[in-house]
Amino acid sequence: MSVEDIGTLNRLNIRRFAATTIEALGGDVDRSNPSCWQVTLPDPLEDLATEREATLVFDPKDQQPGRNDIVVQPGSIALNELVDKAKQRTTLGKLHFSSEDVEFGLPGVFDVSELTTKVKGFEPEQLAEAVSFHFVVELSSVSSFHRERLETITYDLSNGSQLPELTERLLEYSDRLAREYTTTDLNPDIDRLQDYHQTAIEEAQDRITEEVNEIQSEAEDTANDRISEIKDLYEQRRREVQKRIPEQKEEINKWRDKYNSARKNSTRSKYKQNLKEAKQDLSEVKNQVEQELENLEREEQEKIEETVGRHQVEVEISTIGITLVTHDVGTLSVQLSDNERTGTATPTYAPATEGLVSFECETCGTDFSSSTRPQICTCGSIVCGGCINYCESCGETGCPDCDTPIESCWLCGRTECHDCGNVCSSCDHAVCSNHVSDCSIDTNPTCFACGQECETCGSHHCDDHLRQCTEDEYLHCETHTGTCAECDDMFCSTHSSTCTYCEERFCETDSVDCVTCGDTRCYDDAVACDGCGGYHCAETTETCGICAGTFADTHLETCTTCGDSICQEDRVHCSECGEITCSSDITSCAECNEPICPDHTSTCSVCEDPLCSSDRQTCSEHGAAVCSEHADICTACNGVYCSEVTDQCTECGDIVCLHHSDLCDHDGSVVCESHLTQCVVCDGGVCTEHGSEVIDTNDYRCLSHLAQCAHCNQPYSLNEIVACDRCDDPLCSEARKECETCERTVCADDRFNCIVDDAPRCNAHKSVCRSCDEPVAQSNATDCTVCEEPVCDDDLAICSTCDLPHCQEHVSECTECGDIHCIEHIDACSDCSDLICEDDATICDHCGDALCVEHSYGCSTCGDAICTEHGVECTGCEEIHCVDHIDYCATCGDPFCGDGLDACDHCGDSICADHSNECSTCEDVVCVEHGVECASCDEIHCVDHIDYCATCSDPFCGDDIDTCDHCEDSICADHSNECSTCEDVVCVVHGAECAGCGDVHCVDHIDYCATCEDPFCGDDLDVCDHCGDAVCADHSYECTTCGDSLCIEHMRVCGECSEPRCEDHYETCSDCGEPFCRDHLDRCSTHGELVCESDQNTCDECEKIICSEHSRTCTECEEILCDVDAYQCPTCDDEFLRAPYRCEEHTVVCAEGGKRHCVDHIDSCKPCSYQEDSPENICQQHLNTCTVSSNSLCDEHTLTDPVSGDPVCDYHMSQCALCQVQVAENSLTDGATCETCSELSTESLPEQVAALFPDSVDVESNPTNFNHKVAIVKQKRLLGANEIVVVSRDSAEVVDRRGVGFIARVTGVFR
Repeated sequence: MSVEDIGTLNRLNIRRFAATTIEALGGDVDRSNPSCWQVTLPDPLEDLATEREATLVFDPKDQQPGRNDIVVQPGSIALNELVDKAKQRTTLGKLHFSSEDVEFGLPGVFDVSELTTKVKGFEPEQLAEAVSFHFVVELSSVSSFHRERLETITYDLSNGSQLPELTERLLEYSDRLAREYTTTDLNPDIDRLQDYHQTAIEEAQDRITEEVNEIQSEAEDTANDRISEIKDLYEQRRREVQKRIPEQKEEINKWRDKYNSARKNSTRSKYKQNLKEAKQDLSEVKNQVEQELENLEREEQEKIEETVGRHQVEVEISTIGITLVTHDVGTLSVQLSDNERTGTATPTYAPATEGLVSFECETCGTDFSSSTRPQICTCGSIVCGGCINYCESCGETGCPDCDTPIESCWLCGRTECHDCGNVCSSCDHAVCSNHVSDCSIDTNPTCFACGQECETCGSHHCDDHLRQCTEDEYLHCETHTGTCAECDDMFCSTHSSTCTYCEERFCETDSVDCVTCGDTRCYDDAVACDGCGGYHCAETTETCGICAGTFADTHLETCTTCGDSICQEDRVHCSECGEITCSSDITSCAECNEPICPDHTSTCSVCEDPLCSSDRQTCSEHGAAVCSEHADICTACNGVYCSEVTDQCTECGDIVCLHHSDLCDHDGSVVCESHLTQCVVCDGGVCTEHGSEVIDTNDYRCLSHLAQCAHCNQPYSLNEIVACDRCDDPLCSEARKECETCERTVCADDRFNCIVDDAPRCNAHKSVCRSCDEPVAQSNATDCTVCEEPVCDDDLAICSTCDLPHCQEHVSECTECGDIHCIEHIDACSDCSDLICEDDATICDHCGDALCVEHSYGCSTCGDAICTEHGVECTGCEEIHCVDHIDYCATCGDPFCGDGLDACDHCGDSICADHSNECSTCEDVVCVEHGVECASCDEIHCVDHIDYCATCSDPFCGDDIDTCDHCEDSICADHSNECSTCEDVVCVVHGAECAGCGDVHCVDHIDYCATCEDPFCGDDLDVCDHCGDAVCADHSYECTTCGDSLCIEHMRVCGECSEPRCEDHYETCSDCGEPFCRDHLDRCSTHGELVCESDQNTCDECEKIICSEHSRTCTECEEILCDVDAYQCPTCDDEFLRAPYRCEEHTVVCAEGGKRHCVDHIDSCKPCSYQEDSPENICQQHLNTCTVSSNSLCDEHTLTDPVSGDPVCDYHMSQCALCQVQVAENSLTDGATCETCSELSTESLPEQVAALFPDSVDVESNPTNFNHKVAIVKQKRLLGANEIVVVSRDSAEVVDRRGVGFIARVTGVFR
């Protein structure tokens, strides 16, 4: 790290990087010719050329035949070698970046300000220290082209902050610094430098994260496709292996089914042994399958990991240089002007970064920014907007360093001087003229926060003379408020009233209005009516005789029975006679619920319920009144009876009287005459439930003299019924039978008919045939030899072998001979399940199964008898062989005898002729797994003589595959190319097609356009003269002014002529921000900024160019005006959010304030117009309005009314007859006396007013009053003359004191 290198490496500056690296390694560079440099190569770079003396060219077009030229451009061998050497040897450079090395640029805070600026000078005061780290970043992946870039990151050594502006400056002036620079003695702490270095690496990683993610995403997509193919392949192989377990389970199920269906014990023993062996084989198969699956899983994971590893993005960040930088920091002197005031700003400035270190307000120390802009005070100080004040009325300015008395209104923030504003007498705050008014009582100035208008009379009062109404919470003056006599709360006159009885004041809550007469009463002198709920005067109410409630006399009436006064709720009208009756004397009918008086009430003889005449009936038996609930009508005679002499028939439910009903002799129930019958045996009366007509004799009998058959449920006489000998049920002659065996009488439930002879028998002699499941007599059945169950003679079968009896379930018919045999002498064919006897069956020599003639075979090899399970047809010879003499092809699984199979030379598997091949290279016999078809020649080769393309993964033999000269991957002809420059064979990863010429080039001979990022060879790229970026022909431009080649980043198109310009030959319009060439821009005469033709205007007054931001339009004539020739009316400014602009012709100068106003806000004094032909024009702010005539007045002709404090002219002033003071005409109450004298009272005067009178005047017991100008007291004397005393409030002197005698009293002046 001993080599000094001032170079700030960046990919944008290939030339400087090449020169710095060669010189750092010990070589020499002659830069006198810009297009080709003469160099002496150092030892580490001697392989770049045939001789040490060589020529560096940076564009292939500059090469000359026969000269020892070395091309240095992105992707070239020379540049790659320089980068490799730079990475191997990190250089440390030292550089002092002085203020003389750069051009001064004003900071952004001055750009956003509307002030005119001029740099006066810069004085360096200290050095700032920084360090720049230079990195080479290389990105590579098999799925993307190799990429590399250079990054430079700069840090401030004092606080560790990044300095992107210093990095840009170093790059901007790199060419100049390469020729001439000053070194520095900066030696920072190594540990701290290492910390910054680590931070810089992390920042470089952050900058390339997006690009790395993009490359990684492409690589992952490619890897995922390959991984998907791998997973599909191994999934197929797993399925093939796993199929062996179900196949073996099928073998087990086959032997289990045969074991279960075998009829002989010997056969079952053989099947059992085979089943056991099959289960043992299953365990071995499972172990083998598990082991093979583990191997496949391991192989699959290895393949996936290999694929993922090959597609990882490799990122390499190498440090190739460190530059220690010191730069000047000092005071920048800038002259500021706003066309009226001028000041000098002295911010602390760093030229190398074009940044302000500190720029503060000279008063409060606030940092200036784009939002906090510098302003110029009248005293020349540079201050912020918060420290400069403007009187918004007269225009005076001032800052805290000035003595101008300007303060902001604490209510609205409007700033006014003391001449235009005022100070509140209550809170001592400064307030503007818009937010202050005099109190109507003591006339002191009060701000709107310390006083307001009375809600009742609307006059302004201070808070000391206002009271808050408890109801509406508004403030009212003392004249219009009072205290409630009940709750002692304060209420205004609107929300309080006077009781008409006690004449006290009460609030709305503590008073009510009489519902009858409407008078206002307090709650003590009003009573609430229990009828209507409203309040009434107490003297107009009475008490109800029933509920004792209080009611107004309009809500009571008199009861006709007892004579009491009754309220509406406690009185009713009788439904019979209509008379009013109280609730104590009224009764409700139990039937209709109608009210009835005592004179019209009857009582039910049964329940004693009250009844009206319409709802009572008379009993035919007793003649008494009964209600509808206790009155019945007999269905036999239709007579009305009370419920005590009627009953209900239990048969039909009809109501009958005692004369037309009787009782049943069996249960005593009531029965009407229609449903009562007499028994022929006992002559007793019975109802239909306890008697019936019998079948055999056709007469009526009670239940004691009849019986019911259990079978047919019909009634019979006792002589016709016989009991069953088994269940004792009574039976008629039709329902009983005799048993053929034991001759007992039995019912249908206890007998059956034999299936053989159809004779009836009792169940004690019953059997059931096993075959037909029908009942059979025990004497007509035989037991089966096997199951010993009874079988009828019709279903009995005799075995042809043993001649013993059997039921149909235990015999079968032989399918060969047709004879019947029992299950012990017949078996089922294991193949077709047909039944065959012992004489017609063949036994398999392998499994012992019985076979029919159709399904028994002989092995073509050994001649054994075999079944279909142990005999297989050879696919080759098509003959049947036993399983011991058959084998299967490992590929297709087809069976073959020994003559039809071959063995793979690689795995030893048996394979048939259709699935065996011969390697075209070594002639080995291979199976389909170890033989692969070449994708090019279509011939089969063994796995030892096949390879796969790294791009498409297709297989190829050695004759049809090539190797990439860069990564040495195997690649097929479709995915390999030859570099058109160096003729290297390259894969798709290390080769790219030039977007210009269409030829393929290797990564060493390709570069990318900085704009579209398309690949191009060296012949199809250009270099931007401003940044050094490589750009293609579609994205390179030529400056119309200087002819420089430009990339899109350093080119701007003029918005007017559309010609391209470089950064040095275009400017930006200050209004629209669009670029324009100098020919299509003009400077605004107001702020000096450049504006385009579309955004500029011409002032119609001075004909100067102005930008749209500083263009004003006269609202009257619509002329275009500049700020100098445009005027805003100060009065309109108070009325509107923003006052409109007007030209000089449509504004008038106020003679008092000197400012221009619109014609709507200019007037002249009326008295002056009487005296002069051309009175002066005065604005409304300097005019007063006469309170009597509303005429405009100048200050000279304006007087003040002492009573109201309003302006008034001298023509409308008159003298009060009592106090002799001149007042406005509208302040005289009766044309002679002013309002102040008319309202004299004994209320106490404020202390400051009472103190004005001399001690000889009694102001406490005599009527007094005061106004804005004077205070008045009227002293009354019984024996002497009354006296009026008038004191001036301004001078505290008695201005008038006189006695008033009898004549004045008579005339009404002084009563």
